[in-house]
Amino acid sequence: MTSQTVDEEHRTELALPPADYLSRELAAVQAFQRLVHQHMVEGSDYGVIPGTSKPTLLKPGAEKISKLLGLADHYEIMDKIEDWDRPLFRFLVKCQLRSVRSGVVVAESFGECNSMESKYRWRWLFASALPKGTDKDTLTTRAINTRNGKATQYRLDSEDVYSQINTMVKMAQKRALVGAALSAGRLSEIFTQDMEDIPREIPDEEPPPKPQGGIGAGKVSPPEGSPLSELTSQEADLISALEAVTSEAELRPLATAISKLDDGAARARLVTTYTATAARLKKGT
Repeated sequence: MTSQTVDEEHRTELALPPADYLSRELAAVQAFQRLVHQHMVEGSDYGVIPGTSKPTLLKPGAEKISKLLGLADHYEIMDKIEDWDRPLFRFLVKCQLRSVRSGVVVAESFGECNSMESKYRWRWLFASALPKGTDKDTLTTRAINTRNGKATQYRLDSEDVYSQINTMVKMAQKRALVGAALSAGRLSEIFTQDMEDIPREIPDEEPPPKPQGGIGAGKVSPPEGSPLSELTSQEADLISALEAVTSEAELRPLATAISKLDDGAARARLVTTYTATAARLKKGT
């Protein structure tokens, strides 16, 4: 093959497609974006977070996009660390979206999750919830805003990391799926990658822990059929946090926390409570 032939091939590869072809492709992308808008449900498939420029895609929405495109998701763990002594766990997962008909890979993306992420590594407690005998003076603290002013929380190592390994794998899969769905549907113009793309707020916007005796009168109640005593501590804390919110700024870190729950039922319940809280703030009550 001569250099002239190579040059000719390069010029051909770099040449723009015909205008009518570009018009058809752009029209197809826009048509699919309209279809997505029609079938997506706010609060379930995507979240609209105060202060952000565009909606954030959630796992149910990514699954729906894949279904609309006739794609099946396939996962592979590309790299992992399982150090039970440190402890340190890390999982890098690849998600491929393949055509159900042909098996051709249409899009792929990577997702990673590790036990050094703050939600797995730490837990924040108020003084009343600290284990007996804990020396508060040796702990890292943070100040948070509450309706009654500033309050202090104390950071402890998480005792649940060993029971969260499967959760980390699923989280890595979810992150990879969301990225692949956005790529396959050419939807980055509409959605951001995930709620994790939202810059984290400093933690002093979180409210105090739930009051003794359950949810107080006049506040947002947990969804019917889910009494506070039957919820996980994480879900109960998030419900109590939503009750104490007094501004849209305080909703942002809570939305991030809700999006990272792997329990779909819990996430759905909290989205309902989140929506009620947002409506309360909008009405100014």
